[in-house]
Amino acid sequence: MSLLSMLTHTVYVASHASVNEYGKNTYGTPRAVKARVQGQQRNVRSQAGDEVVSSHVVYTAEEVLPTDRLWLPGKSTSSAEESNVPLTITSSPHPMSGVTLWKVEL
Repeated sequence: MSLLSMLTHTVYVASHASVNEYGKNTYGTPRAVKARVQGQQRNVRSQAGDEVVSSHVVYTAEEVLPTDRLWLPGKSTSSAEESNVPLTITSSPHPMSGVTLWKVEL
């Protein structure tokens, strides 16, 4: 079984595009990304250094940036309110396959 075959879910990721005239962030079109999603609550330290509770862990072979927005399976990409902000992001190369796996906590 390959590492990539374990990515059985689809999440949508929109990358930060710009800041509009009102100072609000704008994002590109959400793209489908193969992932593994696990519901898991745990305390993590956010990118801002605050202690927060994450509700999901998303594993993917595609890079996710701190400024990206993610929609979990079943959420509508037409609603920004249904998107998630990455709380933590770590990456690690898989020594056997050469694939870098990204772990995103939401």
